[in-house]
Amino acid sequence: MAYSSVQSFSQQGVDDDAQSETTYPELYQRFANLVSSFPSSEGLSNTKLYRHDHGWYCRLVPMVGAMVADACFAARPSDIIVATLPKSGTTWIKSLLYATVHRRQHPPPTTVGSAAVDHPFNTSGPHELVKFFEFQLYTKEKAISTNLDELPDPRLFSTHVPFVSLPRSVVATKPLGCKIVYVCRDPKDHLISQWNFANRFRARDGLEPLPVETAVELFCDGLTPFGPYWDHVLGYWHAHLMDPDKVLFFRYEEMQRDPAAHVRKLAEFVGLPFSSEEEDGGTVDAIVELCSFERMSRMDATKGGRTKLAEGLLPNSAYFRRGVVGDWANHLSAEMARRIDAITEAKFKAASVRANKNPKTESTNPELYQAFANLASSLPTTEGLSNNKLYRHEHGWHCSLAPMVGSIVPRSVVATKPAGCKIVYVCRDLKDHLISGFRVEDGLEPLPIETAVQLFCDGMTPFGPYWDHVLGYWHAHLADPDKVLFFRYEEMQGDPGAHVRKLAEFVGLPFSSEEEDGGTVDAIGAHE
Repeated sequence: MAYSSVQSFSQQGVDDDAQSETTYPELYQRFANLVSSFPSSEGLSNTKLYRHDHGWYCRLVPMVGAMVADACFAARPSDIIVATLPKSGTTWIKSLLYATVHRRQHPPPTTVGSAAVDHPFNTSGPHELVKFFEFQLYTKEKAISTNLDELPDPRLFSTHVPFVSLPRSVVATKPLGCKIVYVCRDPKDHLISQWNFANRFRARDGLEPLPVETAVELFCDGLTPFGPYWDHVLGYWHAHLMDPDKVLFFRYEEMQRDPAAHVRKLAEFVGLPFSSEEEDGGTVDAIVELCSFERMSRMDATKGGRTKLAEGLLPNSAYFRRGVVGDWANHLSAEMARRIDAITEAKFKAASVRANKNPKTESTNPELYQAFANLASSLPTTEGLSNNKLYRHEHGWHCSLAPMVGSIVPRSVVATKPAGCKIVYVCRDLKDHLISGFRVEDGLEPLPIETAVQLFCDGMTPFGPYWDHVLGYWHAHLADPDKVLFFRYEEMQGDPGAHVRKLAEFVGLPFSSEEEDGGTVDAIGAHE
């Protein structure tokens, strides 16, 4: 299992004194050791992909960088984060965002074909101007040329990390966190672009090209960088549904059809709408033209420049492969395409059904329940402590089928707009929690304690892994203590009266002086 309780809680902020005493190199090495212990698989390229506790895959260095960013990055409400899967229009959206935000300091040439003499794109590639958390800012050497605290607003950053694993400060509700611009791409075109990119590096390393059949198999199994693809897209889609003022969701194909409209939406979203003078002067079209593939690929910074990443220098030209919509048809067989389409339909259909306008009908809608039941039935399974199969949810936790289908926390519970509702969470010592979960029913032979410990450490317990469960609610408590109350079972046992008072305050029903004098608190605390 990835986390140990002591290691995780000191890293994640439960032990603030221990965290403050940890140096950056020590923190980085701690996470590197942790990722090295994760399950690993072969991916598209010649490097291992490690499986994060949240269920996504990545190479060691960027996964470590993402975890260090989670521990270290302090977001501002004015920050803007570009989020994408690799090879999904990342370079283009970075270019459009930078050119839009900085259009007054660095005006784009409004005459088609004219040179942008003083524009930063002449000397720096988009990935140098809008840097990745996991590849550039939080590396082993912490290769940050400028102190992030000294950067003027709005600061622009980027990431390939799934929404569930973004730095806590980015998604925090108190303070407001920051804004996120997400771009998704057709899964088949995304795969082919990834496959071409990976084969370029396989050739560099003297390896045979990866057959497209193998690439499709890996993709459908979720074994691609920062994938599975569907989990990544749905994570940001759900975040967009919960708070469209905070998460902007673009589709690459729609951007290609009408880039100017998307530049306008982007400007509105970041609080910098185009003025009537800019509209009349052609500024929107000038930004589109400046950031076009044809224009950017001719820039000196693209042709001869290189971007320093955690894993080495990469020529800027490597990022500029013409992103043709529908190019997958030149590489995938009809059967391969059908297989990917079937998975996409199953994953996205359930998500779209769940977004029905009338939430009151959700609990009684047979089609909704069946859609999720079919989806859960297709998930990987394993044996657990009891006699029922455990299914692995896309977010990395395990459960038997019925409660997984019925008990997923509704988006409205955790929504920031409207305010959602209050959550009371109780965690228990992990060893006592494990012992309480033994198999004692169904007339089966008792499960050996050694087997139970192994399953527990592998995260194969209902609604586990234990550590992910606890840390998920702990992070939510840190982000909004007025909304999420966090209790420890052992502390409740030690002073039940104090916890009853905290509980009453939290739910807005504090005890009156008459109730205190009359022994109501002690009576409730003593109730068995």
